[in-house]
Amino acid sequence: METVALFLQIEAKRHPADSRDFDLFGRSSFNRYYYAVYLEVRSMLGGLNSTWATVAHKSIPDLLTGQVLARIRQLKARATRLRDNRATDICRRGAASARELATLMKGANAVRVAADYHPEIAVVLDDRGRFQLNLMSVTIAHEWTERAREHGRRIRRAWDLSDD
Repeated sequence: METVALFLQIEAKRHPADSRDFDLFGRSSFNRYYYAVYLEVRSMLGGLNSTWATVAHKSIPDLLTGQVLARIRQLKARATRLRDNRATDICRRGAASARELATLMKGANAVRVAADYHPEIAVVLDDRGRFQLNLMSVTIAHEWTERAREHGRRIRRAWDLSDD
């Protein structure tokens, strides 16, 4: 999905910034970047709990800041009681990642909704020769999936402490 998003991003830049093709390819690149991150996060969540493998878009932020964060907090409390500083630190990082990933998903989904359902919100060229939609730079969208992977690794590391 990331490859398709990058192709669309590059294709958008081949067209004049005031053209319909620039807008269409640009908004399509945001859409594909969103789906790349969504699939990454959904896969990570499915690895934590098989019932989360098909979680809907809108449910992900609440799941991360609800059940996922609650479980990590339980693990952190146990680690604190045991005076396991290493595990406590892993849980602290995992909790922060759950919150940050929820925020990332909310922002990415808002841009996806603008791309898919609001053609009146134009893709615009920014002052660095890149483009943005709904105040989100394509450069940031390009980084969503890698950021999600990193947060997912931290969440998974904390989650796996329950197996100790």
